[in-house]
Amino acid sequence: MARHTAVPETAPGFFLSVLKPLFISLSVTFLALCLLAMCIAFGPVTEQAANTCILLATAVSIFLAGFLTARQKNSRGFLWGGCAGLLYAVTAYFTAALAFGSMTPAGGFWRLVLIALLAGAVGGTVGVNTRRKKK
Repeated sequence: MARHTAVPETAPGFFLSVLKPLFISLSVTFLALCLLAMCIAFGPVTEQAANTCILLATAVSIFLAGFLTARQKNSRGFLWGGCAGLLYAVTAYFTAALAFGSMTPAGGFWRLVLIALLAGAVGGTVGVNTRRKKK
């Protein structure tokens, strides 16, 4: 029988495996919101439709972050996906706080945290349970 020993991950490898999916998901959110801004500027988009599109783009991006993170980790998809979602929410909060100058978490922040945990955990669960094609 082969024994498995725990090999600790090195710090750079650990952070890259979490930060790379985060950067990808933030980029997807940025591109989706730029497309939405163009639709608002040149088309008749209501505020309700814009809010729904923002929420949908955020949830899809967080799902992607959880999916990619758990896929790299190959275990504990629910946990890794939730952590990726939480990291996304905190990063988005600090980015918005720097842009708008307010550091008080409002109701929208807690809604984002809840969406991030759920979408990230679901994405992580899907990501860890999908198989990669072997080359």
